Amino acid sequence: MEGVGERDNCEYFDPLSFDEIVERERFISAVMVGPCPACGSDNTVDCDGAPSINDPTVGHCLDCNTYWCIECGKILKEPFKCGHWDVCEACSKEKGYMSPDEFYDKVCPKCEHWKGECTLGFIDECEQVYMYRCPYESDVSECPRIRRWKRHASKASNHGHDR
Repeated sequence: MEGVGERDNCEYFDPLSFDEIVERERFISAVMVGPCPACGSDNTVDCDGAPSINDPTVGHCLDCNTYWCIECGKILKEPFKCGHWDVCEACSKEKGYMSPDEFYDKVCPKCEHWKGECTLGFIDECEQVYMYRCPYESDVSECPRIRRWKRHASKASNHGHDR
């Protein structure tokens, strides 16, 4: 653990202690991951960098060992890939939505606010975003298609046909 929390020649901050690092990680998990949907525990982490999962959109409860999709809330079983990604992909193809990278590469350079990079302060200020990006991208749990999929997936898993 040597070097954890050290900051090279920083005149503004002292290095963080191990306890401070642990507390910071708990706070980040509470805000970014949230409580476990199965038991309600706040002892949760995301699976970014976790062996065999390595997905920051998958939450893991350290108390009851539940895994779930942080984006839509569905409890997951192995292989820990949420089915809402398939719903999003199909909808994006149907409606012509672009990924963030695709939007940046194809739309941004043609925009009046482009000067070698976007000159707008925030992406939300761009009118083009609303034509080419999914309106539920920031909160897929609000998407009507995702909600229908979750209801269907829940009914299927209750009948032994888990997806």
